[in-house]
Amino acid sequence: MILLIFFLLSSSEINHLDSVKEDISSEFRLKIQEANKMFSGVVIGISAGIISSLIDDELKELSDKMRAKELGKIMSLPGDGLIITPLVLGGYIYGFISENQKLKNAFLKSMSNLLFSTIAVQILKFSGRKRPSETDFQYDFSFPGIKSRFRSFPSGHAQASSAVYFTLGKHLCENKLCSIILFSVPPIVSFGRILGNNHWFSDTISGMIIGVSFELF
Repeated sequence: MILLIFFLLSSSEINHLDSVKEDISSEFRLKIQEANKMFSGVVIGISAGIISSLIDDELKELSDKMRAKELGKIMSLPGDGLIITPLVLGGYIYGFISENQKLKNAFLKSMSNLLFSTIAVQILKFSGRKRPSETDFQYDFSFPGIKSRFRSFPSGHAQASSAVYFTLGKHLCENKLCSIILFSVPPIVSFGRILGNNHWFSDTISGMIIGVSFELF
């Protein structure tokens, strides 16, 4: 992600690699100093996942009855890496080139939140929880979770959408409508993952909490 920023900026007529390096290094130093927030988010996220798992089965039955997997796929799109990565990269680059400090900082924060929370979630996925498409029992684990069907917990889509859209809503929005729109994206993505039978409800709750760790804790 960072290398791609360097490439795009260095290949343009405006070459400000030193400024980009300073932006990124400053943001990363801040994230390291705030590592306790990520730790708190992981602990609270796991705890919330355990509690919310009590209703996983009921919500799975509801999603099965609705038979809306295709709708779930559409709802999940804003949290897909193929969409969310170009979004944060493009937003930062546009803010940098246009010298819009507020825009640049908001996308830089969303980028670092996305990166660090993704690392945490990908590590937790090795717990080996089976996806609801693979089992009817919400406490079915197969450690280590290497294959996709054993990497249900937490939801990466829920985490990524929360890390990006919640951050952008917090740092960019100046009216309630903007905030409502951006803050509603993670729950929509999460519900889409449940409808698509990709994740349990508790996976999405944990993912969303971990995604917003740096902004809430």
